[in-house]
Amino acid sequence: MRIRPFSCDEVSDATDAIGLLADTDEQNREWISRLGVEHQRVHGYAYWQCRDKETGQLLGFCGWREHDLGASLGYAFAEPTRGNGYATEAACAVVPWGVANIGVKRLYASVRPPNPASCKVLEHAGMTLIREYEDANGPRLIYALPGRSPLP
Repeated sequence: MRIRPFSCDEVSDATDAIGLLADTDEQNREWISRLGVEHQRVHGYAYWQCRDKETGQLLGFCGWREHDLGASLGYAFAEPTRGNGYATEAACAVVPWGVANIGVKRLYASVRPPNPASCKVLEHAGMTLIREYEDANGPRLIYALPGRSPLP
């Protein structure tokens, strides 16, 4: 897999390939522009595109974004590509990068249950479940790297 930042001219293609981030194509384009392209420019990291090494097909995205608790790991992969280990491969690549390159101590991820596949991805990437809680949208699980918890 190749993991690299999105460029402005790839936003529409990414929306067509993934198409799972928001309700409309316009919202998807805005989301990828903001959290892929603009976040990279401002912070030096973002949600990056994940492409098949052989074909160049866009599989999904994985990366970090600034959040209220620290840097949050996020990923999503197009429906037809799920179940092939791509999320695990991507997370296992970007987590060590985050530890080495992001200037914040708090690195974490959150999952809305039930999502056992995402929980396994995070565990393979070295994260452990540190908290379960409920917010306005329902239950949430917080995973963190040892020694890098977003919670006091």
